[in-house]
Amino acid sequence: MATSRPTPCHHDGEEINPDFKIEVAHDADINKECQLLHTVECDKNPGHRGFIAFKDLKLENLPMEDRHIEIFNEIIKQGKRVVRIIVEKRRNGMTTQKLGTGFVIKLNGRYFMQTNNHVIKSEDEVKNCIVEFGYESPDRSGIFKSRGVKLIWTCPMRDTTCFQFHPEPNNLNELEIIDYSALHPSLAVIYKDNRSSTYNTSYISQKSLHITNANLNDPKISMVFLYYPESFFNNITSSYFKFQPVPPNIEELTGIEISIKEDGQNCRVIPGEIIKICDEYVIKISESISQDIVRNCRLILNGEVISHGSILYFMQIQSSLFFSRFRGVDFQIYMEQYPTCVWVFDFKPKPKGAEKYIEMVSSSTANNDNTCCIGHPHGAVKTVTFGRWLGSCTERFDNQGRQIVHPDENCQCREVKCVKYSCKTCPGSSGSPVFILRRWLDVGNYGHFMGYKVEDMTVDGKQIENINLAWTT
Repeated sequence: MATSRPTPCHHDGEEINPDFKIEVAHDADINKECQLLHTVECDKNPGHRGFIAFKDLKLENLPMEDRHIEIFNEIIKQGKRVVRIIVEKRRNGMTTQKLGTGFVIKLNGRYFMQTNNHVIKSEDEVKNCIVEFGYESPDRSGIFKSRGVKLIWTCPMRDTTCFQFHPEPNNLNELEIIDYSALHPSLAVIYKDNRSSTYNTSYISQKSLHITNANLNDPKISMVFLYYPESFFNNITSSYFKFQPVPPNIEELTGIEISIKEDGQNCRVIPGEIIKICDEYVIKISESISQDIVRNCRLILNGEVISHGSILYFMQIQSSLFFSRFRGVDFQIYMEQYPTCVWVFDFKPKPKGAEKYIEMVSSSTANNDNTCCIGHPHGAVKTVTFGRWLGSCTERFDNQGRQIVHPDENCQCREVKCVKYSCKTCPGSSGSPVFILRRWLDVGNYGHFMGYKVEDMTVDGKQIENINLAWTT
């Protein structure tokens, strides 16, 4: 029996939020004469106060709390990834343009361009777009031009597009762009009956955790591999393991130590804790170890060996509980990938890109919510604006990217996790990367797409003139 496809939602003007406006630049919004930005007419930000030319950015321009040279250097490095995107369309013998912003990302060792779906939404628009690196001076000196080649993916609901471009400027390798595919290896499981399955994995930066929907505690598993396009690893690790035999007085035991035999001779001793999970007793330790090391673990009580490590154990957590803990995470998209439970794991050694990412995220001290946006407002030279993080929210959008504020009970438009911030933006800023200053490595997480003008104050007395939205990706 054939099933009918759902009818697209229809929304009238009362259901659509007129304040938030998508910020792609068309016609009158475009700075066609290479004017200085403060001379460009603009309803949202007249005079463009607070927009700092990227080439003129100095340490003293950063918010006081984040005025550190390492943060300044990272802003410069991130800014060199940001490009002006010009999409040309021929109609009735005339060429029209729309302008936005994009930034370079790295996946599986290759460079791609990321922007908004409403900037580039089709293969034709990719092939008719010009990508300009280094547009930082009104005289247009130092520009490197590239063109779109192939659409990789696009999603109108989350307003994101990724495409190939060519040629590539020579300095991309110098920017040390994190390869985010290094944080999402595939997981291959080989079972004892010779069956095999492949599973997705994800990485949650706030807790340095890798997760999968594969039951890593399945006794039928023979071997597990993590693999990348050019390499693979079989040493997944965990900070939990099972042991045999289980002492009859297990619930009374305290002060357990774990002796780990290394290099065939030397031993080291670390504290361990016996915990009960789903009617099973496991040992929890403070570090993540492999199966080979588990076999060399001995449980020590009062100087005597009472049991031996047998097999790794991986913590299982209900998906809804796990993802609800993390700020800035798109709850819905993760629940689609992991609808019931996740199993938490780690692995060693990690690829260079992943190791660097985790080290820098772990050492970050994000004790304030200053944010930064880098883009090409009005298609003008690259600028930087600073603002405040205004929180996370869930919004509903139709397939044209319009915000629906009063949906009826039959509305089929999708709810999307968003972030709000006060960095100033204008038409042409769509696709700009937005990031918390002390979490610059998450630059790929937020892509600006719409905003509106306000006159407001934060709770600590800082003036707000823009409220903007980005979808989390």
